[in-house]
Amino acid sequence: MLVIIFIVLIIAICIWVHVHNKKKFLDADNGESILFTKVSILDKRTNELIGADNKDHIVHYMGLNKDKQVYFPTSSKPNARYYILNVSFQPNVSQTISTKGRRGSALVGGALFGGVGAVIGASRGRKSTVTNTEHTSDCYIQVVDKDMQDSHTWVIRAKSELANELAGRYMLNDQDLNKLAAKAEKLVDDKKE
Repeated sequence: MLVIIFIVLIIAICIWVHVHNKKKFLDADNGESILFTKVSILDKRTNELIGADNKDHIVHYMGLNKDKQVYFPTSSKPNARYYILNVSFQPNVSQTISTKGRRGSALVGGALFGGVGAVIGASRGRKSTVTNTEHTSDCYIQVVDKDMQDSHTWVIRAKSELANELAGRYMLNDQDLNKLAAKAEKLVDDKKE
């Protein structure tokens, strides 16, 4: 009974931390975010680059605004904006195979049809189940700041679902890059005049 209470307490604490961090993100965001996701920051360098506070928690919320800029409003650098150029991820999947046999089929087959029936009953009675389990692994995110001056590689812990979301929704595509290039050309032309 004490173990069950302890497990429920741990689950309650995890839920409270999640809700607290999400509320903290939404309060600091000021409505700029159109999408947001949780990221688990892996290395000290990434924490320094985005201004994450290690004393807080390793999980942070990352927002995406309408200009496809990612940012961390609850970090010590809430105004820093980045573009994701590339997401590199190799999933870590383990596979287990469990085989269950039916000895009863062999016994019934043997009793009814002798040795041949036992062999047939034993062979038909086995059932194998394959279970794939994904574990978190390193995800490398190549980013550049909003001024296109300084690029970095962030390292986070992720599973396929998060890596695919970052690559599909957050990463700049060719159309986005063309818009940014046109915007940069216009700025250069305006400075020349």
